Amino acid sequence: MTLEAILKQVRAQGQDQAEQVRQETAQMAEEILAKAREQAAAHREQELNEVTRTIERMEAQELPTARLEVERQKLVMLNGLLDQVRQKALDRMAGLPAADRRALYKQLMASTSQVTGVLRCPAKDAAELEKLTGCKAGDPLEEPGFTIEGAEARLDLRFATLVESAWPDHLKEVYATLLGEPGG
Repeated sequence: MTLEAILKQVRAQGQDQAEQVRQETAQMAEEILAKAREQAAAHREQELNEVTRTIERMEAQELPTARLEVERQKLVMLNGLLDQVRQKALDRMAGLPAADRRALYKQLMASTSQVTGVLRCPAKDAAELEKLTGCKAGDPLEEPGFTIEGAEARLDLRFATLVESAWPDHLKEVYATLLGEPGG
């Protein structure tokens, strides 16, 4: 299973979550704007001339503030959702069956230059990766993927590193999917 396929699956799940976030954000925006309108109406009932100036001032200051707060909360929720998407991608990669992990390791090795040195990987993958890389396993890693540390070079193919390096290339697509925008 390739990183692209995993990201596509996670994106599909993210669309449902994005719709829920959009609905919650719209409801929250309506509540904030309704509260601001209620406050403005209460002031109108008081002294008409002074309240008119107060309402104009409030609308000029509070409604934009409320809109900014809605946008801020939307960004906070979106960032949380992005973190969830990234973590799901990592979790899916970490939970790959042995055969899929082996195929991914072969694909990763085929796309990199040969590095010799000490192999660090999860203990469960050590034997397979020693055969694949020709390197001797050192201390095990607690996370999926592997590194090879040689005297002249270090190859870092931990799954977290792979996701982090691919993340910027796909961030626009992820945002578009989560926000329900065309082109995602």
